[in-house]
Amino acid sequence: MCSDAREIWAQVQDDVEVRWAWAVVYPPSWEPPPPGDELAAEPPPLTLQPRGLDWYAGLYTGLDEVGTYRIVVYAEDYDGQSARPKELLVQGCWPVYLPLVIHRY
Repeated sequence: MCSDAREIWAQVQDDVEVRWAWAVVYPPSWEPPPPGDELAAEPPPLTLQPRGLDWYAGLYTGLDEVGTYRIVVYAEDYDGQSARPKELLVQGCWPVYLPLVIHRY
């Protein structure tokens, strides 16, 4: 296991004002629920805070698995209109390979 934190940034624009921007981070081990199992838990959302000039960001500290994380960013305005979700892939927790020296007598 390793521990890695990354800040997720998204640029979100609206004609009036963005009400909420958030990201859902799916770790490499996450598997979608089987069909018909609507109550299966998804990872909790990470609220992205406004940082100015239409940028939103939040610190995610759960990148502790080796593999590719799927991050989906969402946004909604005060009229209840949702933006099209945007997906990105991030490599988390690179494996470390140490050299091995074998001495034969």
